[in-house]
Amino acid sequence: MIKVISGIRRCGKSFFLKSIIGELLKNGINEKDIIYIELDKKGYKDIKTSNKIKDKALFERIDKFVINNFGAVISIKNIYNYLKDEVKVNVDRRTIKRYLDILEKAKIIYSCDLFDIKSKSVLKGEKKYYLADLSIYYSQNTDNRINYGPILENVMYSYLKSKNLYSLMYSYCTAYFINYYLKNLLIFLFFYFIFKLYIRVFEFIARY
Repeated sequence: MIKVISGIRRCGKSFFLKSIIGELLKNGINEKDIIYIELDKKGYKDIKTSNKIKDKALFERIDKFVINNFGAVISIKNIYNYLKDEVKVNVDRRTIKRYLDILEKAKIIYSCDLFDIKSKSVLKGEKKYYLADLSIYYSQNTDNRINYGPILENVMYSYLKSKNLYSLMYSYCTAYFINYYLKNLLIFLFFYFIFKLYIRVFEFIARY
């Protein structure tokens, strides 16, 4: 169940929400199971403090890079090259890995392994990252047009993750080949116990 609290500015929405969180804590809900993100205050101050992040500017750059490229194939090497060539920042790759792990443990992003059909194995090094909530992206990119490809991927991945299904995205070359012929076609490979399910998602079924 999803409940939305709406109202004019400064009418008490945040106070009401924090009161609900207080009640949940009193009723025994683990604080780690409550995700509270203030989208109008970027930077995740609580995450930085609890994880003792020293280079906060670097953390924010990595966070922004992943958020702006959700649904795309990303590797630590990609991020390293971006920071080195475009931002002119030298960073240890282990630091990038640690910051990605922090974002994932904080449930800001989720990682999805790539699966290669030919070798029938999970590819190492590259992943796709999806957002726990798409509003995280749009809170930072208010003027961007909607790109249905990654959005549909994100919605499908989030749904299946909520059902405890282990999912793998096809390798980039395979996905690109398919998308070249069928616009907005997304293919996931899901493993549920011993069953393998192929799921295709279309923006408009009538077109095909």
